[in-house]
Amino acid sequence: MTTGFEIKTTGPIFDPHKTSKVFHQARRATIRELVERGEQELDTAYLLPKPQGKFLSIGEAGKGQASTGNYRRNVHGRVRSIGPNTVGKIHDSGVVYGPWLEGTSSRNKTRDFKGYASFRRVKQWLEKGIASRVMKKHVKILTMRMNHGL
Repeated sequence: MTTGFEIKTTGPIFDPHKTSKVFHQARRATIRELVERGEQELDTAYLLPKPQGKFLSIGEAGKGQASTGNYRRNVHGRVRSIGPNTVGKIHDSGVVYGPWLEGTSSRNKTRDFKGYASFRRVKQWLEKGIASRVMKKHVKILTMRMNHGL
């Protein structure tokens, strides 16, 4: 099981048959930027050892219990085209203990550790306003290029 989330665009304004090429370019650029920002947020705010991140550092953990950085190294984002649509995904490459760290494993229900919810929090952070700001930025850039014949 892979822990992560996808970034998709849905609805009539994203229908490739009803919108312009410029809008599709803006959508692709937006998804690429959101994936990059999501990866960066996971890397710098959640998957680092404390005090910056959530994981135990060597100074806080017992011997052999500190974060080695393996999970962090396995978190990747990708952007791909599926037919006329572009989909971005940030995932943990199927690391076995990923669902437990996220808090979505059945083991979290029977134990005190409820997970860090890193992916859920980053997804919510992106949805809260980052996505619309990034989309507006890319539409503006591409509109200016079109208007100037670039």
